[in-house]
Amino acid sequence: MFRITIVSTLVMLLCWHPGANATSTNLEVVTETIRQAASTALERMEKMPREMDWDQPILLKPLGRNEANWLVEYVLADQMLARGFRVNQDSTRIAAEAPILSYRILELGLSSQASLVGGKVTRYSHLSMALNFSQGSDQTLYWQDEVSAQVQDVVRKNEMTLLQHSSYKFAKTEVKEQSWGKFVEPVIVTTVLGGLIYLFFSNR
Repeated sequence: MFRITIVSTLVMLLCWHPGANATSTNLEVVTETIRQAASTALERMEKMPREMDWDQPILLKPLGRNEANWLVEYVLADQMLARGFRVNQDSTRIAAEAPILSYRILELGLSSQASLVGGKVTRYSHLSMALNFSQGSDQTLYWQDEVSAQVQDVVRKNEMTLLQHSSYKFAKTEVKEQSWGKFVEPVIVTTVLGGLIYLFFSNR
């Protein structure tokens, strides 16, 4: 059942493009953040010397556990195939000298903050990940890098419940509320100090 859920989610996400809908779900915002980071990483990787055997399928390998590894891998695979790379996501069916693109999610977060007026919420999605490319029987390291991406948008506050994702924690966020007190208190303090300074100099 879990596998079916992931497959159906991937079909939806890989067919989605920014701007296709008026309002994107949290999962779509996170996916777009991953897409931007993956695009930057692959652009840099393509600048490597072409002496490696690029005809072999490249194995995608996660380093460390993360709930979003499956999404990062599928976005990477989708973009690599679009760029003409051959991709292997099955580590049991690969030669010892085959190229490996390893990735590690360093930080992935989604936050949101309500505006004081207007019933709007600003969502912030960010990703940092490290990647390295190795090849050969001794898995010689040819390239390594860190990339990051940020996506920000504004949605209606009354839509946030519908935009959350019940299955994946990385696609959930609690809206941080703002209060007028944060802005009013400094104004009051400044006004009082200004009044005291005025009285001090006017009595001299």
